[in-house]
Amino acid sequence: MLLTQLGFAKDNLQLMSVTVSDLLDFARAVQTGWVLEGEIEIAQLPRVAEAVFDPVGRISYRVSFERGELDLVCVRVECSGELILQCQRSLDAFALPVNVDTVLSPVRDDADAAGLPESWEPMELDADGRVRPSDLIEDELLLALPAVPKKPGMEDEPLHWEARDPADLGPFAALKGLRN
Repeated sequence: MLLTQLGFAKDNLQLMSVTVSDLLDFARAVQTGWVLEGEIEIAQLPRVAEAVFDPVGRISYRVSFERGELDLVCVRVECSGELILQCQRSLDAFALPVNVDTVLSPVRDDADAAGLPESWEPMELDADGRVRPSDLIEDELLLALPAVPKKPGMEDEPLHWEARDPADLGPFAALKGLRN
């Protein structure tokens, strides 16, 4: 995993080793234009690993700190990969492709959030103005999950219900067969 630090002078390019789970000073990261790129195992994202059927595979990510519209500071979170979910109709496992591209900007209150460009999302920093890129990646992946996972093609599949005799549904239905 590499953190690319692009200062205002293009010839001042520095590379340093940083893990995606490190806490970064948001203001410094924006000031120097840091970009964090790489891949992370889904199993290393605990909330995502808990939400999926099988936490296998990798997610490619790019987290870039920059000044965006209206000269506001922001972080762009881009990630892609496949998450293994369980279809709630067939109970089969299936791979859901995810592609996320979100711009987040820190806010202090609702008034700050209302001032963000329409396509941007508000985010919170910790008390020291730091952010953990893996948390941002994890948040965006969780937001990309469907509320009710359905395997492709299952939306068109009609549900089939078995008709049962109401007498077979009572608490003593199993005993009915023992009388004979």
